[in-house]
Amino acid sequence: MSQNCCQTYFQSAWWIRTIAETYGYRPVLVDKCGNNPIYFMLVSSPLTGRRLIGLPFVDYSLFRGDDGDWTDLFEKMHRLKGELGLDYVEIRSLGRLNSLNGHFQRVEIFSTFRVRIGNIDEMYNKLDRRFRQSIRVARESGVKVVMDNSFFGLKSLYRLNLFVRRKHGVPIQPFAFFRNIWKYGILGGNGFILLAKLNGRPIAGIMFLREKEILFAKYNGSIKEFLNRRPNHLIYWEALKLAREMSLEYLDLGRTGIDEINLRRFKKTMGAQEELLSYYIFPPAKASEVYGKFKSSFTNRILKATPLFVNRSVGELFYKHFA
Repeated sequence: MSQNCCQTYFQSAWWIRTIAETYGYRPVLVDKCGNNPIYFMLVSSPLTGRRLIGLPFVDYSLFRGDDGDWTDLFEKMHRLKGELGLDYVEIRSLGRLNSLNGHFQRVEIFSTFRVRIGNIDEMYNKLDRRFRQSIRVARESGVKVVMDNSFFGLKSLYRLNLFVRRKHGVPIQPFAFFRNIWKYGILGGNGFILLAKLNGRPIAGIMFLREKEILFAKYNGSIKEFLNRRPNHLIYWEALKLAREMSLEYLDLGRTGIDEINLRRFKKTMGAQEELLSYYIFPPAKASEVYGKFKSSFTNRILKATPLFVNRSVGELFYKHFA
């Protein structure tokens, strides 16, 4: 592929190592975009099949270029499917890879939201009036935002994330996953943890990861009883200011389902622009069963009612199968 064909994200050695060490997935170097490697992870599971994913646990790992030709990528995927005995291949992209049309089935059920980083006054003025008011509420309530990249900060973020995962009835990632992100990413200067504290107690937190020119809001958590203090609004505002100090171009607010109306509305109050995520499945016939296959409203209701240790245990046992 030519140098201008695409940009790659989360292809860094530290992220590949995090995924491989946590879940035992095997990295497969499929192609290069200029000098940038394009890795996929080989996931083999008795529950979800054997497949190549680019990449697990990221919203997108490719960003299409205007003149990208992906025909050779398809040919390599077709060959690898036979060599590795794959059920399917999945590519996660921000923007459409048009030359894959006809070979892959495109699935577009998610979007992401990105805030362009500018000067402080410019970003503040682009915030919705209600968002600016929430920042004032947080400050007047005594909420303080601190960066805490210590192991204690990591454990605080993990516990806050656990509360949110149970609220939504979905299992949390294994703690080993968070620990490896912290060990290989955050301690290596590729991210940070912001905690909102009230009287010294963590009541909300977000883990941010840096990839090239983008700061990604990756994992978050909060205590429901303190949301009226608006801690998350203050965290995001502090993150925007930090992104400015780091000379970054965007704050990416993360993947959102097209049907998640309230969450989409919230992200737009930060002045974020919505961009569609395009996921490509080969062979095309597999697309209908890849997403939503294991979703169950019954399971969600069960997990919402279980103790926290049950949520953790389910994540430890099953997360590696879903990627």
